[in-house]
Amino acid sequence: MKKVKIFFSCLLVFASLWLSLVPQNAVAQHFYAELEKTNIELGESFQVTFSFVGDVRNPSPHFAPLTTNFDILSSRTSTSLTVSNGKRMALYQWIIELEPHGQGKLLIPPITVMGQTSEAIPITVKPPSTESQRRVMLETIIDKSSVYVQEQIKITYRIYYSIPIIDLRRETLDIPDARVFYLEEQNYQRKVDGKNYEVAEFVYFVLPQKSGTLDIPQLRWEYLYSRDNSRRNLKRRAKRTQAKILRVKPIPNNYPQDAAWLPARELTLTDNWQSDLDAITIGEPITREIITQASGLEATQLPPIIQDGSHNHYQIYTEKPDFHDAADKLGLLSTRKDSAAIVVSSEPEVTLPKIQVPWWNTETDSLAYATIEAVTLKVLPSSKATNTFNEPQAPRISEAPPISTPLFEPGDELATTNSAGETSPLVYILICTNVLSLMAVFGVYLWRKSNTPSIIEDSDDSDSKRPYWIELLDSAKSGTPNQFYSSLGKWIRGELRLAGVEALAYQLHSEGKTELAGELLSLTNSLYSGDTTLKNTNPERLVNQLKTLRTRNKTQGSTNPNLSSFYPQAG
Repeated sequence: MKKVKIFFSCLLVFASLWLSLVPQNAVAQHFYAELEKTNIELGESFQVTFSFVGDVRNPSPHFAPLTTNFDILSSRTSTSLTVSNGKRMALYQWIIELEPHGQGKLLIPPITVMGQTSEAIPITVKPPSTESQRRVMLETIIDKSSVYVQEQIKITYRIYYSIPIIDLRRETLDIPDARVFYLEEQNYQRKVDGKNYEVAEFVYFVLPQKSGTLDIPQLRWEYLYSRDNSRRNLKRRAKRTQAKILRVKPIPNNYPQDAAWLPARELTLTDNWQSDLDAITIGEPITREIITQASGLEATQLPPIIQDGSHNHYQIYTEKPDFHDAADKLGLLSTRKDSAAIVVSSEPEVTLPKIQVPWWNTETDSLAYATIEAVTLKVLPSSKATNTFNEPQAPRISEAPPISTPLFEPGDELATTNSAGETSPLVYILICTNVLSLMAVFGVYLWRKSNTPSIIEDSDDSDSKRPYWIELLDSAKSGTPNQFYSSLGKWIRGELRLAGVEALAYQLHSEGKTELAGELLSLTNSLYSGDTTLKNTNPERLVNQLKTLRTRNKTQGSTNPNLSSFYPQAG
């Protein structure tokens, strides 16, 4: 009996020692979950709080298992620390807002951290009540069930609400293999079944980029509301649209294969000119603008209407196009402006061909054409052209009429001398008049000579006497492409008395010097199109060719057909 008492006494001492150790180990750490409610409606969010108690630092639970049946809308943490009897104790909390994916019986799964696991908690998700459904309603409108590739689709989302909504948020509409454009939000009021609603409308325009099927995903809308118009009792709810699938048709077989594919509600061309088409001058550029406007397309989808090129009687130099995009409730509105300089090289008329742009009318589901009719230019000969670079010609001055001097007979001495033998004043008047007439004629001669373009004979040092040629040589060696082109134009206008580079090129072309003419036009074309690298033009080689041409012109004289007509004839 005594031995039994000793055994139980030892057992009691051992148990006391073990229990004194429990709060410092197992009892000191605890992890659990709590819900604010277990019965919720579909579309309604709720909070679950996970708490960890223990003497540890920064535990990090993983909540990935929650995403199986729920969306994590938000998450925040809090930490509190207490010290009692020299012992440190911390409380960590994670407050997570969840929204269920569907209705029925769902489970908040167990979560593990620091060897501690929370218990699973069952919840019930009910269909939304009629009252909550009528408080906030969502409407989706898609204007077409099938479209062609790159054809515009209009998607309209409307959210109706009869309760004060504090904050409304929506997911970004992201559709693979499609370009998505958003039109700004519109707000208005509408009555539905006799009840007034505030309406927020959101419009998207979608352009599918490949044929097949187009998946329009489910879109989630989240809002905060308060029944008493205060921010103290806010509730968060969410609604989702249904996913949609559309059929995207390929380009029709009867559409021209070599044309840009343009599915649009409307497409027009407008032709603008900055010159009088009945008074075009050979060698002088005129500007043409063609504006393409389309409904239901992006501006970058519109093709170029004017292109660089050399034709039988004219040359085209295009400029960088202008693009502009806008939108209204019907869809995208795009504009492209193509500009070009056209230089005509023959007379009396030049006809530019008809322009036709095929496009697909999505309203009638048929092939259509936008058209600009052929344009005829009335061309003036170059001899009648007004050359803005020519120096002003000296006005013509009629020669002074001859002064008739009276003829005296020998017996008529009284006409020139007086009775005292002195010379008559009439003689002095006649002499002065003749001297002044000779001076006037000589002055007119000098003035006309100084204003007449001189022909400088080529010699070994002739280049040093010509500032235009020296400037051209310097810019060919060390100048920029624009400087070289400017110097070339100065030399042509100052020494050859032509309108510019294009005029020289066409004169050379008419005399059979097609290679040099082509190089001059290539230079002009590069600078017109914005390419300043001059990949196809060597300035020094071009200057050497021009110098050879000038030398040959000097040795052959006016009978040389090459450039002989370029130099004005003196006299």
